[in-house]
Amino acid sequence: MKNPLIIMAFALCLSSCEKAEQEDKEAARGAEKIPVSFTAEGFQQSVKEYGATASDLGLAREHLNYLYYYVFDADGKKVSSKVQIKGSTSNFGLIKDSLATGEYQSVFIGSTKPLSFNISNFEESHLEYTANSDNDVFYLLQPLTVLSTPYQESLDLPRITGKLTYIIKDVIPANVAAIKIIRSTSSFYYFSGSVPASEDSEYTIKLPAGHGPMTLDPLTLLALEDRGSTNLNIIAYDAANNVIANKAVSTHKAKGNKEVIVSGNLFTEYPSFILNVDKDWSGDKEYINLP
Repeated sequence: MKNPLIIMAFALCLSSCEKAEQEDKEAARGAEKIPVSFTAEGFQQSVKEYGATASDLGLAREHLNYLYYYVFDADGKKVSSKVQIKGSTSNFGLIKDSLATGEYQSVFIGSTKPLSFNISNFEESHLEYTANSDNDVFYLLQPLTVLSTPYQESLDLPRITGKLTYIIKDVIPANVAAIKIIRSTSSFYYFSGSVPASEDSEYTIKLPAGHGPMTLDPLTLLALEDRGSTNLNIIAYDAANNVIANKAVSTHKAKGNKEVIVSGNLFTEYPSFILNVDKDWSGDKEYINLP
């Protein structure tokens, strides 16, 4: 069985008139469009934890709350788009459309929370992911050929969010007021696969005033998979915002449908942070020790 994907079976129902009839009609009212429908009957999805799969349709629809659909023609121009919201869209998971015969790039996105998009031509169009939003996102770019004969195709919609887990193993000193996790990454995910410029994404753990020496529970966040280079800094501050400790990981990337664990000591020199990839997954694990 495949690793957790939303497996969406899209039935494309196409019908058209003969070419000669089309030419007559085009002269009168423009190119005729072909009915196209996409159905989510039978999609599967991992709900409980990364690494577990479920084939129950109701469970999958229970997980997704938003479906987005965009189509771009051979020139990169957007020619169609639709948004579905569970609870307000009848037949959630069924997308009906009509397109002229030709070649297209179709984009399908499913998410648990709303997403923002910047849509222009295909090369520049992208979704925007809000850092630390716990939004689970699934995405597929699929070439689409609209013909005059019916066909049916099954598409796999992979998860493009990953889990990032941070474990500070040593005791937090009493003078620590906050710990910041700063990732140099990007909130943009281009449909074309382009790598966007990096920006800082910050998560702050505020510690209770007057605390004594204490330990922290592991922190797990969802993040969009990183296509470009990514850096990580874990920084501890006192109440006056002075830096007490600072550790860096230069090869830290969120990976779609995988969990990456960064663990180690922040306030002592050894052992330092270890980067552990693919926890509870088949395959090799990767460990990185910082000096």
